[in-house]
Amino acid sequence: MSFSPQSRSPVEVRRLPAAIRFECDCKLDARGSAFLELSGELDRAVCGEFEARLAEAQRASSDVALDLRRLTFMDGAGYTVLARAAEASMPETKIFLTGCAGQVSRLLNLVGLPEKVEIRRSPQPLAGAIADCAETNRSGAAIGA
Repeated sequence: MSFSPQSRSPVEVRRLPAAIRFECDCKLDARGSAFLELSGELDRAVCGEFEARLAEAQRASSDVALDLRRLTFMDGAGYTVLARAAEASMPETKIFLTGCAGQVSRLLNLVGLPEKVEIRRSPQPLAGAIADCAETNRSGAAIGA
């Protein structure tokens, strides 16, 4: 049996949405605490960028907050960067997560939080005015440039 082109049902062409680009904006508050705003998808392909920005923030401040409100996805590689950064940090250092929701929240609930990582409700847990990390930190080293 053969089908004529007219007898075939039309095939829907679905376009997959473009990958949501990962961005990591770093800011320092008036006390010198680091605040990273993450957006998009944090996966293996962009872990190097995330790891570098998180390391810069940790060198600039013992208080580091990650705002995850606009982060739509995190895979195991992203989680591993977070866990390693927490593990390698100084004893007095804490990493605060805010805005955990959706798939990111499910991942963190499934695998658990590393030591030295806490979830806070406030989207901006660090006090004071915030400036770009490109400004110099307490040690005089520029970060985020």
